[in-house]
Amino acid sequence: MLQAVARLFFLIYWVIFLFTGNFHRGLYDMIGLYERYSARANGFLLGYSEIYPPFDFDTGPEDNRAYPPVTLSLPEPPESAPRIAALNWLLAIPHYIVLMVFGIGAVLAAIVAWFAVLFTGAWPDGLRAFVVRVSNYYYRIWTYVVMVENDYPKFGLPAR
Repeated sequence: MLQAVARLFFLIYWVIFLFTGNFHRGLYDMIGLYERYSARANGFLLGYSEIYPPFDFDTGPEDNRAYPPVTLSLPEPPESAPRIAALNWLLAIPHYIVLMVFGIGAVLAAIVAWFAVLFTGAWPDGLRAFVVRVSNYYYRIWTYVVMVENDYPKFGLPAR
């Protein structure tokens, strides 16, 4: 349900930007709230922590460290951006294709890591680093799509 609301907020955010050329800070913060909660919930699902993530609905871009195993600080929206940035979601399609391939790899890594945790009690460092890097790649694309970062993102996983 929260994801559907975030998608609706993004659509409204995008239309406002398209017609006014300005960012709606409140909508950006609400979309960021969803992304942060999603990152925390996925971190719990992947086994980064045995502690269930809190229902923390802080809307600022800076992470408040309410769930230390997973932190997500987002950039502040800029004062303005060129209206052509409204097409960033379209230009990001090749990234989403690459991200799907990496996402499949991350799911496989998480499955292997689950068995490793079952038998050794710890995530293998290399597998965890890969899953985190895939997540970081997703958020690089996300900041481009929401027009906060207007430099076209580089393809591939960020360096460690």
